[in-house]
Parts: sequence; structure tokens; C-alpha cells
Amino acid sequence: MFRTLDIHPAFGFESVDRWKVACHQRDEFIRKEKLQLLGYHRLWGDSRAALNNFSKLLLVFQELTLLLEYQELFYVQKKIPNFL
Repeated sequence: MFRTLDIHPAFGFESVDRWKVACHQRDEFIRKEKLQLLGYHRLWGDSRAALNNFSKLLLVFQELTLLLEYQELFYVQKKIPNFL
């Protein structure tokens, strides 16, 4: 996942389009993980373990979302100096 983000060396994405692609990749990964965890729940019936793992996964992606939002703001500030 992280290798596909193509982050600019100055901690900003090269374009807003790349940022949108990164968000889409993140959302697709979350969707696939949800489906996989639902499959585990159906196979083993262990909902506590599935929920615990999914909760940990959501925390990771919340941090990633904050990073992506920060990078978008950094990109806008870099391109439009009087933005804020």
C-alpha cells in the first residue's frame, strides 16, 4: 500500500490528482479488508477477534488519512502561498 503512494520528496504530492488516487487506493484497501474480515467471521464465527483486528486496522488508516490531509494542505500552501 505505502509503496504505491508516490509521495513527493518535499512531503507533498506532485498533484491533487495523485492525492485523490492515493485516497482511492486507501479506500479500496479498507473495503477489501472489511470483506476479508467478514469472510473470517463467517468461517470461524469469532466476531471478537475480527472486530479487534478491524479496529486496529482502522486506527492505522485514520493516521494515514491525517497524513494525506496534511500533505494536501501542504501542497495547496506550496502552490498558493497566500492560501492561509
